[in-house]
Amino acid sequence: MGMYLEHAHTAPRPIAEFAPDLDIDPEIDALVLQMLAKEEAGRPATAGEVVAVFDRVIAKHAEDEAVPVTSVPPPPVAPPEDEDEIEEMVRASSGVSPVLVAVTAAIVTAVVMFLVMR
Repeated sequence: MGMYLEHAHTAPRPIAEFAPDLDIDPEIDALVLQMLAKEEAGRPATAGEVVAVFDRVIAKHAEDEAVPVTSVPPPPVAPPEDEDEIEEMVRASSGVSPVLVAVTAAIVTAVVMFLVMR
């Protein structure tokens, strides 16, 4: 019962506090705490807010670790023969939903925190 009460009423600790060697970006650490907030008002309101934090952090680290990228054009592709092939190509080229990315990131973060805190 004590563990339930602690889980329900005690705010989580920042990752940096119990795992400083992980070198977690402070914005990600703060985002994880927001996502684990006990009150709904303290959590990000939309997946877009979560994605925006990830975009900022990725951009910040991309500037820090700029690596020249060379682009190689893809090989030419023969035009599709029929409607089914066109639909399959469209499905295959569709991007991943930002909501799926945010939910996946939240789940991975929660699992990592669970494993680290054990």
